Amino acid sequence: MIVFGLIVGLGFASGIPGATARAGLGHGGVATAPHPFVAPAVVHPAQPATEVSLQLITGLGTYTALPTNLILNLTVNNSGIDTVSPNTWLWVNVTDYVTNTYCGSNNVSSMVTPAGPMTGSTFATEYITFALTSAFFTGDSAACPGIANDTALLNMTATVTDPTNGTGVATGYQLGVCNVFVFGWCVPTVSAFVFTPPTSLLHVTPVSGATYTFSIYADYTGQYVGKVLLSVYNPTGTSVILSKNLRWNGTTPTTYTWIQTTPAVYPYTLSVNTAYGVYNSTGSIVVSPATYVYTNETSWTNSTLIPGLSSGGAGTLLLVVGLIIGMIVALIVGRRVWAGPKPAPAQPWTPKTGAANECSVCGRSFATPEELAEHSKSEHGMQ
Repeated sequence: MIVFGLIVGLGFASGIPGATARAGLGHGGVATAPHPFVAPAVVHPAQPATEVSLQLITGLGTYTALPTNLILNLTVNNSGIDTVSPNTWLWVNVTDYVTNTYCGSNNVSSMVTPAGPMTGSTFATEYITFALTSAFFTGDSAACPGIANDTALLNMTATVTDPTNGTGVATGYQLGVCNVFVFGWCVPTVSAFVFTPPTSLLHVTPVSGATYTFSIYADYTGQYVGKVLLSVYNPTGTSVILSKNLRWNGTTPTTYTWIQTTPAVYPYTLSVNTAYGVYNSTGSIVVSPATYVYTNETSWTNSTLIPGLSSGGAGTLLLVVGLIIGMIVALIVGRRVWAGPKPAPAQPWTPKTGAANECSVCGRSFATPEELAEHSKSEHGMQ
């Protein structure tokens, strides 16, 4: 009965108008103001953030010859890909890996096409293909003067902004399948970019004054060039008859002198060997029959009277020439003498009057007739 009375009393007390005021009494019976009613906070569900994923599908090698095609995969979660507003931007960034210098960026947002969330999903995705050319590196030489010789790091940056879910950013490096990991993290690969393909030209010049002789050297351009090989084939093109490395020594051309005495047309291949491939140019070397040109030349020396002969040889030659000329002159003079008037025949000597013992032949006089007789016998054979 006592318990029931307490319960009933409490129940009535709760229904009495003054019960609330009384219940609000503070410590010591001091009345306090009632607390205002505070409505519970409305808890909204969390908004999903914009998420962006960018993957460079094309893997770049140690050396990359431009132009080359790049394939990207752009995936956006909790947003569409809009190019009209626009809300999607795409950039190509270049860094000199040797000097760790940021070289520049290229805006390639025009490559993006609109794409909405896939049916029943919250994400949009698309593949983007574009040609990476040397134009993407045009402005990089100012910040990175060694970009033509240094390896470079290429990365793509995508930014997508959604008015409700915010902005998402993703970076994709020049990776296809990651082959290098450090502590579980993928290490971006780097590449040496080749901006222009190599070219080559063979120069063949006949050597002046030397028949069937040619001076050969090569002009070529290119990055990371190794051997520059000249291969000359036989006229039928079936075998190599000349193989020479014509790579320059610094800035000095390498010249080779080729002697070929068989007139014909000789095909050749000039191969520029690089770290990223072999680039060939072809042509033919025409060896024509020799054409001899004769010229008159006059030389003089004071060593001997006759050039080319020693002093003794020159004297002998002059002696023979003089003898021949003397004989010719003697013949001419003798002919004239023989052709002239004949002298009168010899007449007997007539002794002078009054001379005694005088030789009738030579006219000598002797003291006695005996001396004259001896003289006539011994000198003139007279008896």
